[in-house]
This record gives sequence, structure tokens and C-alpha cells, in this order.
Amino acid sequence: MRSGADLIAQLRKDPAAVPISTSTSAGNQYHIASVLVGRAAGVPASKLKVVIYNSGGDAITALLGGHVAVTTASAANFIGHIKAGALRAIAVSAPRRLGGDLASVPTWKELGVNLTLDQWRLVFGPPGLAPAQVAYWEGVLSRLVKTGEWKQELQRELWHDEYMNAADTRKFLATENTEIKAVLTEIGLAK
Repeated sequence: MRSGADLIAQLRKDPAAVPISTSTSAGNQYHIASVLVGRAAGVPASKLKVVIYNSGGDAITALLGGHVAVTTASAANFIGHIKAGALRAIAVSAPRRLGGDLASVPTWKELGVNLTLDQWRLVFGPPGLAPAQVAYWEGVLSRLVKTGEWKQELQRELWHDEYMNAADTRKFLATENTEIKAVLTEIGLAK
């Protein structure tokens, strides 16, 4: 596979001939990304050949060994293999291009595929937090994302900083829940 367009073309031609490795469980963000790529190719989830491995390392090893045609995982997992010339990144599902060694890799959107699936991290508190408690933690976290250490972590992991306060996070999760539930229903993991 030399490009995202090649992957879409192969999936359209014969989805069973394009085994996709992912990790560590059915229904996670990597599996969902595979389903969304298949959907873009007009292939229903039931026709995709997705192989779920116990770890990202195992999924990448399967790709390196030629046991699968493509894999989905966090971008940072691929950097060493890309630098060594052993793997090629064909697209990212992030809303915009990543930096560093993957700056030249197009997004699916750039390739004309309506696919954006960002991997996000959340901090949750127990139910019933008082407004003052929420405000306290929002203050702590909003200061944290301005630190040099946080900026280094973003760069190392090839993450984008998308800090949201509690109210914006609730809105985001409502939208995300609707979109993710549709995919999980399609693959038989939700009703």
C-alpha cells in the first residue's frame, strides 16, 4: 500500500484481501478508524477483515511480517519503523496534519475521505462535584496545558493540544457518543 487512495481502491476491489491489524480490543478507537476507512470505500464493517492483536507492538509486527496489509495505531508507535524505512504512513485520522516526522503525511480529509477520528484523553471527576470544585480543577488543568512539560509531551507523542473546559467537554462527548455509537452498532457491539 503506497497511499490512502491505494487502500481505498483495494478495499473496494476485494476487502477480504486487505487484512487490517489493530489492538487491543474490538470497538476501540483503532478498530473504529478501520471501520470508518472501510465505510469510505463503501465496504460494510461485516466485510472487513480486521485482526485484533493483544498489543500495538503485535499489530505492527504483523504488518512488518507481511501478515496484514495495513494497521491502525497511535502515530508515535510507528516513528522508529518509518525512520528506518520499514513502514510508510499513508494517512492520519486527525483533524489536521501531525508535526515532526509525520508532517508530510496527509489527513484522510485531504485525501477526500470524510474521516476524522481524534484520539482524546479526559480527566473525569466523581458525580456531584460542586461548581467550585469543577472550577478548581479547570484552573489546575488549564495551567497544566501551558507548561513546558505538557508541550514536550505533545511534541513527543505527536498530539495536538485541544484543551476543553468541563462545559465544552460535555458538548463534545454528546456529539462523540452519537458518532461512536453508530459505528459500534454497525459492528455489533452496541444496540
